[in-house]
Amino acid sequence: MERGRPVWLELMPTVLALVGVVVGALATGWVTYLLDARRDDARVRQAKRLVGAEATEVELGLRGLQAGDWARFRDNGPVDLPTSEWHENEATLARGLSRDDWLSVAAFFSNVDRTRVLVRRWKVVPRGARRPLLLLADQAEDVQGVLGGDTVGRIRMITRP
Repeated sequence: MERGRPVWLELMPTVLALVGVVVGALATGWVTYLLDARRDDARVRQAKRLVGAEATEVELGLRGLQAGDWARFRDNGPVDLPTSEWHENEATLARGLSRDDWLSVAAFFSNVDRTRVLVRRWKVVPRGARRPLLLLADQAEDVQGVLGGDTVGRIRMITRP
């Protein structure tokens, strides 16, 4: 140290380097946090789209089954009541939806799984089953609304003759 020079002036480069390291670490942490949040949001958006499209497919299958399109359903088996996207994206949606929305979507797909088991046993649609199938199809529309999709309108436009 030079005589006559204050001690704090001698330590200034060290203090500035330490402040730089701390600011750099904070900036890196903040950027990492923001990028992770964006990735999480993107995963939730993707899950909503995939599960919403699956709910649309279930709705169309249920409405066809309720209307008496049994041959298509019987030939394709459980394909018309898919739940694979739901099961793959269940955890992602649990993080990204409110509790009430989550319960609504989870209950719907639970009902679809149970309905598929029943439908496999049927040779024809029982007379008393048409109303519950229609109610479940209506529940599919609610689920699509929760997931923020407008896929129903688009698919209906595409499938109309």
